[in-house]
Amino acid sequence: MNPIIRSYLFLFFAISVVSTKNFYFLLFHLFLTLFFFLFKRIELYQLIKKIWFMLALSASLFFIISLITSSNSINLIYQNVLSATLRIFILIILMHIYITKSKTDNLIAAIRSLLYRYSIKSLSFDKNILFFDLTIRLYPDIQNQWRNLLRGQNALLNKSKLNLFKKESNVAKYISDFLLLNLLRTEKLSECMEMRGYGQKFPRSIYPYYSIKLKEYTLIIMVLFLLFYFHFALQI
Repeated sequence: MNPIIRSYLFLFFAISVVSTKNFYFLLFHLFLTLFFFLFKRIELYQLIKKIWFMLALSASLFFIISLITSSNSINLIYQNVLSATLRIFILIILMHIYITKSKTDNLIAAIRSLLYRYSIKSLSFDKNILFFDLTIRLYPDIQNQWRNLLRGQNALLNKSKLNLFKKESNVAKYISDFLLLNLLRTEKLSECMEMRGYGQKFPRSIYPYYSIKLKEYTLIIMVLFLLFYFHFALQI
């Protein structure tokens, strides 16, 4: 499936979750999400283990604030808190599935393929896409480099005897060196891009090329129809 179509499907499902007014229809969304979650063979227990405290804390705060400020009955407040918590839980699962099972590089390539397909020429937009693409690709490497730098410096210090201010001061000392190292990497990357001919011809060619098929257009139209039918016509 085209990465753009996949992103739209996740977006439409999230809009449907937020727009749902009927509690049983919200449970239907939860059932579909859990089914898709298990179908993708993602461990649900590990995710719940990470987010249960945040969900319990947010639900407790919502319940206490509503109890103090609202004139509704306790049963109605409880239903609202439960619905809001379920919505948050479903959206977290959706985001987790999308992030773990979708590749950002494919989405960027699909957007560039769409621009190339319809001959949309925008140099500034192409530069922004390239900047975002490089950021996504290089961020994990930069993060690991920063961790290794801190790990190496902490090995030379007795970290347990330092107070919080000393720890923050030591971290601040490394930032300038870290920035200089990455400026050198940026300069080398720019030279490599220039040697490979970036900027000499516009628009650039696309590889891999992602086309949107007729059945994918049909799928988007069907999903849009169902979204408007349930939430605007039936007002569920």
